[in-house]
Amino acid sequence: EVGGWGEFVIVVGPEGGLTAAEVDSMLAANENSAALSLGPSILRTETAGVVASALCLYEWGALG
Repeated sequence: EVGGWGEFVIVVGPEGGLTAAEVDSMLAANENSAALSLGPSILRTETAGVVASALCLYEWGALG
C-alpha cells in the first residue's frame, strides 16, 4: 500500500505493445483496474518499469 492508495501493478509490455486482447484480459481480472499509458513515449524495457513506478510515486506524493 502506498500512501493509502492501495495496491497497484505496473505491466511493461513487449516491443510493439500489448494486444487489445491482452489489455482486456488484464482489465477483466479486476473491476477496479484501469489502463494507463505514458503516451507516445517509447521506453526500453529496462527503464519503463522504473519510470512508471517513479511517476506513480510522484503523483501520490510519496517521494517526500
